[in-house]
Amino acid sequence: AALLAGVAEYYHLPPFDPTAVGRVVEEGARRASHYHREHLTADLPALRDLAVEAGKLALARHATPSARSTRAARADAATSAAGPATRRAARTAAPLATTAADVEAAIAARRTLQSGQGRLAREMVLSNHEIVPTVGAAVGQINGLGVSISLPVEGRFAIPFRISAAVSPGAERLVDIEREAETADSSHISGTLTMAGYLAWRYGRQRPISVVARLRFEQEHDYTSGPSASAAELFALLSALADVPLRQSLAVTGAMGQHGELQLIGGVNEKIEGFWEICRARRARGERPEGPYGVLIPLANADDLMLRPAVVASIVEEGWFHVWPIPDVDAGLPLLTGLPAATIHARVDRQLREFYELARRPEVLA
Repeated sequence: AALLAGVAEYYHLPPFDPTAVGRVVEEGARRASHYHREHLTADLPALRDLAVEAGKLALARHATPSARSTRAARADAATSAAGPATRRAARTAAPLATTAADVEAAIAARRTLQSGQGRLAREMVLSNHEIVPTVGAAVGQINGLGVSISLPVEGRFAIPFRISAAVSPGAERLVDIEREAETADSSHISGTLTMAGYLAWRYGRQRPISVVARLRFEQEHDYTSGPSASAAELFALLSALADVPLRQSLAVTGAMGQHGELQLIGGVNEKIEGFWEICRARRARGERPEGPYGVLIPLANADDLMLRPAVVASIVEEGWFHVWPIPDVDAGLPLLTGLPAATIHARVDRQLREFYELARRPEVLA
C-alpha cells in the first residue's frame, strides 16, 4: 500500500483504492517463487511499473466525457437535498481512484503485447499441425505440459504436448526416445529413471520386470518440462500396460517419486492457463468432451494457485474446467481412466506376468 501511495504521489496519478491494492498484492503473490509461497515478490520495480500503467489507465478513464458525466450524476444524486453550491462542490470533489479493474487492464495489455510467441504456438495446436487431442480417450497417450520461461512474466506460456508409450515383452528396459536421440536434459533422464524405480517398487518384488517400454515426447520443441512430465509419462505407461484408455480432455503435470507420490513443480499457474487456452478455443468451436476439461497437479502445488480471473470463472461459475490437486499416482488413475486404481494395478500386474513368461522363451529374447 505504501509503495502504491508513493507511485500515485510521484507520478501525479489517481490514488489506489483498496481493490487496486489487493489486486497488486495478488500479482505479487503470483510472481513469487513457489519456494517462498508465504511471501510476495521482492521485485518492487516490476510492481511499480505495473502500478504506473494502471494509474495512467485510470487517469485516461476518468478523463473521458462519459466518466465525468457519471461522476457528476452521482454527486448530484448524493447531494440532491442540498443547495446548488453544495452540489457544485461535491461534483468538483468527486474522487478519482485507480481500481482493481485498472490493474487488471494493465496486466491484460502487457499480456497482449508480450504473448505473440504463445499465440503462434497455440495456433499450431488449434490448426492440428501439432497433435494434441482434447476429446475422446486413447491407450498409452496423455497430454503433458511444457512452459517457456525465457520470456517476461506476462509473456510466459505453456503448451500441451502428447506423450506416448508403447510396450512389448523383453529384458527390462525403459527406452526414452528423447534420451536415445540425445535431446533430453539431465532432469528429463532423472524422471525416466525414477519411473523405472516405481515399476520395480510396485510390480517387481516377486519377479523381474520383463518389459521394453518406449516413451516419446511428441513435438515438444523448446518448452521446458524436465521432471515435471514424469507423472504424465508414468500414467501413459500404466495405460499401455493395462490396455486402458486415458481421457484426452485432461492434462497432467507433476514430478513423481519412486513410491508414486507427486512432488512440487514450477510454473503451475502458467501450465494450467496454457491448457485452458487450448480448451477454451476448442470449446468455442463446439467441441464437447464426455467429461470436463482439466489439469491434474501435485497436491503440494495447491497453495501456489493464483489463476487469472477468466480461468477461475470457468471453474467456479461455468464449471467446464477443473483443477485436481492429487497427492499420488493412485489418486490420478480414477480421474484419467474412470476405473479404481486397484483395477489398473491388477491389469498391469497381469500383463507384466504374461510378459515375464514370454521373455523366458529363448526365441523372444533373441
